[in-house]
Formats: sequence, C-alpha cells, structure tokens
Amino acid sequence: MKRFQVAGITMLSLLLTACGGGSGGGTATVSPPQPAVLQVSTVVTAGSGTFTPESATVTSGQSSRFVLTPAAGFVLDAVTGCGGTLTGQSYQTAAVTAACTVSATFKPLQYNLTATAGMGGRISPATLLVSHGQSASFNLTPDTDYTVAQVTGCGGTLTGNSYQISAVTSGCAVSATFIKSFIN
Repeated sequence: MKRFQVAGITMLSLLLTACGGGSGGGTATVSPPQPAVLQVSTVVTAGSGTFTPESATVTSGQSSRFVLTPAAGFVLDAVTGCGGTLTGQSYQTAAVTAACTVSATFKPLQYNLTATAGMGGRISPATLLVSHGQSASFNLTPDTDYTVAQVTGCGGTLTGNSYQISAVTSGCAVSATFIKSFIN
C-alpha cells in the first residue's frame, strides 16, 4: 500500500507542475489589454481646400488636430465631426473612442462690384455680388442724344452697350461716361 501512495503523490505532483501549479515556482503573467488604434479620416464636402494631415491614427482616448487651408478664392465655411472644436483654421477633435470622420466645407469668396454713370446715361445694375472667379456684366443705357464715351474699371471689355468682366478676383468699381451725340 505504501507503494500506491507514493505513486499517487508522484502522479499528483506531475499534474500540478504541468498545469503551472504546485511548487515549481513558475508564475503566470497576464498582460493588460492594449488600447484600440483608431482612424480619423477627413473629407471636403464642398468648395476647395485641404486638411493637414489628410488623416490621423490615434490611440483610443486621444485627440487629433488638423489644419484647414482654403484654396485661392475660397474661405472655410464649416467643420464638423469627431466632437471637435474649430479655433481659427485649426480643428481639434474630442477624445476619439471610435473611428470617425471630420468634414469641411469651403465657400467661394464674394466680392462687391459697384457701377456709376456720369451725366447722359445709366449703368445697371448699380451693385453686383460676385463669387471669386466668376464673370460679371453691366448694361449701359445712354439717354436720348447721348452715346457711351468710355467705361473703365475691373478690367472689363466694352462690347456695344455691355461691359463684360471675366474672372473677378477682388471687389472693384466700374465707371461709365457718356457724350452728347451730334446728328447733322
């Protein structure tokens, strides 16, 4: 019987050692879970401009910052997404806990064009609001016995009684003068 007990103890000792238990002195280490790595994407939904950087990879709980740059002739209109806030041209996301997207819209700059006419006729419209890069047109109407003498401003071209401006890039003023027509 003594022999049976020794074999049983030896067997129990082997089982405990194989499972990491017993008196073998081995310790098990449990690693804490690694935080998730998340993607923050960007998209321009209207107009023309860029994000820097174009996207970001963050660890869960961290925020990310993007600089928004409008293309020539555009201005930043709105930015949304990832619970962020806009300060100037910089957008800071809230702490990111899931993949998300920051969206921006840019709108064209708007310019006021004004027109004035001297004695002897009219120019219309008196004012125009034009988007960057767009064209504009003014109509001239001479009074009876008058004709258009000259139209200046905004880099336009006079064709008949129409003054055409192409690719407006700033606010400007148009001035028309008229002269008395002499009919014999």
